[in-house]
Amino acid sequence: MIASGSTEYPTAVSSGPDDPLGKRAKTDGRALGAVGELWLRGPEMFLGYLDSELDEEAFTSDGWVRTGDLATMDEDGFVTIADSGWTSYGAEGEPS
Repeated sequence: MIASGSTEYPTAVSSGPDDPLGKRAKTDGRALGAVGELWLRGPEMFLGYLDSELDEEAFTSDGWVRTGDLATMDEDGFVTIADSGWTSYGAEGEPS
């Protein structure tokens, strides 16, 4: 199983052992959110930032978290992250 997410929403997309190998290998998994800029909402979503001023930009008025990631979704519901809106950091704390 593959799962992809963020600190704000740990499991945004996933695939399982019954999904085709080609889809598991070449996509980020099935969508659990929306198309375009990936917006997510669900029970494991974080409640907000310590600096609450950041929440205005991070959340929509109806409770979706804006990931900043640009994603496409194919006809089978599998998502590919085309461009991340965030800087990723490796284990050493350096941008990757």
